[in-house]
Amino acid sequence: MSRRWSQSIVHDIFFALCRSGIRLGPFLSEVALLERACALHGLEFRESPPLLELRKMLLQHLLHGECVVSDARFKHRDYTACREIAAGFGTPSDLVEFILDELTSISCWIGLSTMYRGVNVHSMRPNLVSLVLISAMSCAPRMLMAMISGLIVQ
Repeated sequence: MSRRWSQSIVHDIFFALCRSGIRLGPFLSEVALLERACALHGLEFRESPPLLELRKMLLQHLLHGECVVSDARFKHRDYTACREIAAGFGTPSDLVEFILDELTSISCWIGLSTMYRGVNVHSMRPNLVSLVLISAMSCAPRMLMAMISGLIVQ
């Protein structure tokens, strides 16, 4: 597998709202799909957590680059998504850097490039990561994008 393949998976996890397979992401609105997404990353829980907790678990896993850390994996868990992602990234830092680049890329936010020309979105990285984690727990993806858009102009 290539780096490009792994990058396309990560991009889809955050932006495509896929409803099956390894591209399931944290912004889905059905608990069953989020539970499946977590399972594909080897994330386990004793009881079925609420939607917001599932989002938080998956986002933290991804934003810490844990897909690339093989030491924490146990053989009895399903790491299908992590294996596919890790194949294209050498270190957790590589994965996190790519995710941050995707999240801060103006081209990912439809229409922002024309509305906010000249804004240095990359200088917002630390705040953006916090915003993504906090907002994802209580917002739908479109609302999350609107909140980020509002932050950019402030």
